[in-house]
Amino acid sequence: MIKTFENCSPEYQITIVCFFIFLTLLCMILVIYEGTGKRQRKMLLLDSVLLIVIFLITAVLCV
Repeated sequence: MIKTFENCSPEYQITIVCFFIFLTLLCMILVIYEGTGKRQRKMLLLDSVLLIVIFLITAVLCV
């Protein structure tokens, strides 16, 4: 049976939220680092969309 996020233990919730925050920060650093080089606009846009999606997932889990 699958548990919902709100029914999980607080330790599990904190672990998942910290993981997504770390993933968001890592993705943001990579987008900034890769944006300083000469990259194709399409790839930079894809990375930015991925960053926004990860941030939104983290925000929803924190609420």
